[in-house]
Amino acid sequence: MTSDKIELLSGSFLKYFQSKGYSELSLPIIYPANYYLETSGENIRNKIILFKDIEGEQKCLRPDLTIPVCDYYLKNKVTKNFKAACKGYIFKNSENPKINNSFQTFQVGVENIGNQNIVKTDVEIISLALNSVKRFTDAKLNLVIGNVGLFNSFIDKLKIPSRWKERFKRHFWREQYFNLLLNRLKDKEKRLDKSNKFDMIQIDRSFGGLEITEGVAGRSVEEITSRFELKRKFAEEFVNSKEISQFIKQYLAINAPVNKAMTRLTSLCREMNINFNKEIDSLEKLVTQVNKEEFKTTPKFFSTSFGREIEYYTGMVFELYSTSGNKKRIIAGGGRYDNLLKNLGSKNSIPAAGFAIKTSQLII
Repeated sequence: MTSDKIELLSGSFLKYFQSKGYSELSLPIIYPANYYLETSGENIRNKIILFKDIEGEQKCLRPDLTIPVCDYYLKNKVTKNFKAACKGYIFKNSENPKINNSFQTFQVGVENIGNQNIVKTDVEIISLALNSVKRFTDAKLNLVIGNVGLFNSFIDKLKIPSRWKERFKRHFWREQYFNLLLNRLKDKEKRLDKSNKFDMIQIDRSFGGLEITEGVAGRSVEEITSRFELKRKFAEEFVNSKEISQFIKQYLAINAPVNKAMTRLTSLCREMNINFNKEIDSLEKLVTQVNKEEFKTTPKFFSTSFGREIEYYTGMVFELYSTSGNKKRIIAGGGRYDNLLKNLGSKNSIPAAGFAIKTSQLII
């Protein structure tokens, strides 16, 4: 009986999306496993239901509806702005089989691919999710917004070696390992300081402050001075690394109502002497739109660390949830994934955003 209600409710959502210009799309359930293994990240990879077909090729049951829509877009060589609505089961291994042994969840959602107006599309996606859910529930909804691209821009502006910037961006989705990196960065300054003091003591003991005119231990003067010059430059790369590590933690700790979050972000960047005006202006355009009339009754939060679940997100991410006591019920979520189609075979990146609604969360 519950499954019938879910199907009926999902059909109602689909009709609403169609009235907003989205076309219904029917999608296969089985896909090549590499579609997901190479694009979705560790959190999804660990839950994918894998098997081999009769030809020995590794396949999977779709764990989301986004990649199937992207696959359709590419295989049908769509060139215009493509607005698709779809519904169906997704399949994942349960994180805790003792509590929930179901491996399938029914979802309904939309994908908007190819629209170059980023802010307009992001607002449309959030608005469509919120207004559609409001049509079918009286629950008090909360909206949390994040931005994965904002984090990457923040890291790029820090005065740390480029290899460390890439590490932080690559491991943003792996929170435990990310925190280990932060601790390693924090300790860099201390370790290098000790190392440099040791080197200077060795130089003083070896040469007594005299001008070096001949090589030592088979190494030329140029080799010796070059080595210490490299060590000096390496040390300079990590000046204030402890402070920078703390700033990254402070950035990721921002989680507040949108206006307060913008104030904290601006203040932090000013304190770090980082020019983040362009990024904050872009974010404020989105915030201004979601603060308009239709969103006024919905509490809105901005979290800098939100969006760590799926690795293909590149920009805005959001979630709609309701609370009952201490229990949080996630109803819908989505975001922007501008690089996903390129990762799936497109020659260039294509702007895209979408969301999915867990209709089962509306039938309790």
